[in-house]
Amino acid sequence: MANKTWVGGAGGATTDWNQAANWSASGVPVTNDDVYFPSTKLYNLDTTLGQSAVDLSSLTVERGSNVQVGSLSTSGIPTYMELGLNGSGGKIFTYSGTGSCYFDIDDAAEVKIASAASGSTFSWGLVLVGTGHTTTNIVDSDIQAGTNKIGLAPFGGGTYESDTIKIAAHEVHLGAGVQTQAAGAVPLTMTGGTVFSECALGASNVTGGSLTVRKGAVTSLALKDAACLYEGIGTVTTLTIDANGVYDLRAGAGAVTITNPIQMSAGAVFYDPAGRAGNVAFVLNNCTANQVTIVTALDKTVTLS
Repeated sequence: MANKTWVGGAGGATTDWNQAANWSASGVPVTNDDVYFPSTKLYNLDTTLGQSAVDLSSLTVERGSNVQVGSLSTSGIPTYMELGLNGSGGKIFTYSGTGSCYFDIDDAAEVKIASAASGSTFSWGLVLVGTGHTTTNIVDSDIQAGTNKIGLAPFGGGTYESDTIKIAAHEVHLGAGVQTQAAGAVPLTMTGGTVFSECALGASNVTGGSLTVRKGAVTSLALKDAACLYEGIGTVTTLTIDANGVYDLRAGAGAVTITNPIQMSAGAVFYDPAGRAGNVAFVLNNCTANQVTIVTALDKTVTLS
């Protein structure tokens, strides 16, 4: 096991992973090494990216690093840096960079993201695909002002596996290929940020920020002090709207199915002026009808209990 820091700049191969002189200490990283991209930008890394046979112990893009890893075609499709994190160490991918990076990472115990660039014309500042992750944790950070744009498998055909996703900040796009390791719906915990989802969501708890569901079913959704804009036409099996929670069907078109009666507490808001959810039943928890807001089409039946 060794620490390897990217420096780049080897004569004639300045952006090549496979050049020993591009690393400090000299030598191409191998399985069980810890790899670092430092905060001082030296050279980008966009050559010999297919390193899926290397299982690192950890991978760190340090705070403020503006290195670019991977490349982007003229049509906006990334070529990813491929690595495994199934080595003998902590198996953590820590990303606090501000460059545009494209990674295909497998088998991380935790993917921890604190910052990303604002993104190019075609994509986001950080794009990840990969399989076998236990937890993805996108945390609040003061590293970079402005919008931090992160895409998890945002392109068609891409897959990103994580058994849980926790989001506290930044703009995050969850593509249709986001799923658990067992190919199930991903549980989402949000305490902040702006999330756009096109994947199936499992038991999801949103207590801050804004969630826009563009596609995909939701097993259960609990909203408190947060908003969900539901643009898709999927099914929400269980919906709970607590104080200052907003479930909004005004964007999008088509029928939405809410399987169980909607649980509402004082201060909860349900917007569906076009009647996309059809006839809806509500259960008022320790509150009265004048303590909640329900807007639906005039031809729909509302049942309160």
